[in-house]
Amino acid sequence: MRDFFAVVAKHPVFEWAITICICLNTVVLSLAWYNMNENIISVLEVLNYIFTGIYTVEMVIKMIAFGKAYFHDGWSVFDFLIVVSAWLGILLLQVFNIDVGSISTIIRSFRIARVLKLIKAAKNLQ
Repeated sequence: MRDFFAVVAKHPVFEWAITICICLNTVVLSLAWYNMNENIISVLEVLNYIFTGIYTVEMVIKMIAFGKAYFHDGWSVFDFLIVVSAWLGILLLQVFNIDVGSISTIIRSFRIARVLKLIKAAKNLQ
């Protein structure tokens, strides 16, 4: 089973799909402005949940594929922390009705740092 997940995690289509998600998520995160329409806010929240789900699936696939070695890679640890903090923010808001407003924005902005991962991938293509 672990071999299957390793093949998936290393497959170029999987890597490109995650790269596209990172780019789209960056665009979505940049689509915020003062006095936004409530409908737009709702759409952006749903998109945030979708991207959180995608990144969670990516994390789980890689954790199964690489086991403990997953935590030996700095980018993987960074991704893990972002995913866990995103779920923590969702949990606090949806279950306990605690609005973590500015903290949530800061955590989401760290997702943009995943773009740096794309630069690393571009160097590997050379």
